[in-house]
Amino acid sequence: MSDRRAFLGTIAMGTVNAARLGLQLLVLPILARLLGPEAFGLIGLAMPFILLSSMLADAGLGTALVRHPNPSIELESTVFWISTSIGVSLTIVLSALSWPISGIFSRPDLAPVLATLSLILTIGGTMAVANARIARSRNFSIFAIGDVLSTVLSATAGICAALMGLGVWSLVIQQLILWLTKAAWLVPTSKFRPTFTFRLNLARPYLHFGINSAAANLSDIIGKNLPPLVVGGTLGVTPLGHYSMAYQLTRVPDLVISGPIYLTTLTAVARADRERAGLLVLRSLRIMVATLAFLFCGLALTADLATELLLGPKWADTAPVLAALAPAGFLICLYSFMGAVLLGLGNSPRQLTLNLLCGLAIFIGASVGTQFDIVGVATGVSLGAAAMVPAYLRSLSSELGISASSVVSNIVAPAAAAVAMVLTVLGVRLEISHFPTV
Repeated sequence: MSDRRAFLGTIAMGTVNAARLGLQLLVLPILARLLGPEAFGLIGLAMPFILLSSMLADAGLGTALVRHPNPSIELESTVFWISTSIGVSLTIVLSALSWPISGIFSRPDLAPVLATLSLILTIGGTMAVANARIARSRNFSIFAIGDVLSTVLSATAGICAALMGLGVWSLVIQQLILWLTKAAWLVPTSKFRPTFTFRLNLARPYLHFGINSAAANLSDIIGKNLPPLVVGGTLGVTPLGHYSMAYQLTRVPDLVISGPIYLTTLTAVARADRERAGLLVLRSLRIMVATLAFLFCGLALTADLATELLLGPKWADTAPVLAALAPAGFLICLYSFMGAVLLGLGNSPRQLTLNLLCGLAIFIGASVGTQFDIVGVATGVSLGAAAMVPAYLRSLSSELGISASSVVSNIVAPAAAAVAMVLTVLGVRLEISHFPTV
């Protein structure tokens, strides 16, 4: 029954995320045309600090609770008070640091935006136990409903604010409504009612796994969000706007496919024996490569058409950035899946090591790319991500007890099919290049 619920929940999340994709493809162009690259660049400069801080909000104890078969209400309440206290503390600290940070980037308008967005950290801290409860029950359709509600309400609020001329604050309001709606839905639905219990000795056995897991997620977020800070600090806010928009578009397949599969893989692998886990992982990996390769190859090949159609002429400089970022988007989705496998098997230290190395490789690639232009940064990010392929494959094969060649042979067919599609599309575009623009 649990497996059937997990399967149906995963399908529901995938369907809902596809619907979210459709809504985002409607909302994003509207906001992009109303606000322009600079507003997106400013929010792109603030969000990395929020995302980095959010990884510390529950010290990884939420993920540890997912692996616990039947945690007591005392343990859950202790984790709730720990995560909520950390969230409030991070909000206060980041609000205080927002003015010095804005001075570093020479953008005084960044400070109030960053201070307001820091409220997300408090909201996220209160949701740690609720998220763990729902994930442990494998009733992923609850997450799907929450995603629908939060996306619709936040999109509506963001567009209304933009039409009122609120500029970058439209995007701030959109983020706050998104998180408030999620919390208002998930916390009551999880049926978790915290008691006034705080027994640190109950949570202490899970701190080692939790801290490693939190550090791994933190290093993953650092790798993904250092490039925007590098771009904002060296090339300026407007180029960052183009980079942020391209990055959002590369995350669309991640939202539709990788997110639901991540949760399913984490819970399924945690409950399966090593042999069954290996078969599950190889099958899922083959499906992911087949699906994501086609999506990201198509995104790279049609980047110029997509940006012109969706965003308008003022975003023309986003197209080459999007094409250069597509390989990184593909690899990061696969790395996220492999990280879920490692967490499900309980090896959070190895995931931490891989995430740190991947973040370093991406940062080096982005830093070298700044010597050229914004497209150079995006290319450097993709090359940095590609450099980690051997390490991830070795870790996955070692953890599952199978050879690396078996893992590679498992994904050869879908990769070859994607290459064939690339050659076909390139040939078609070459043939129609002399057609009228329309």
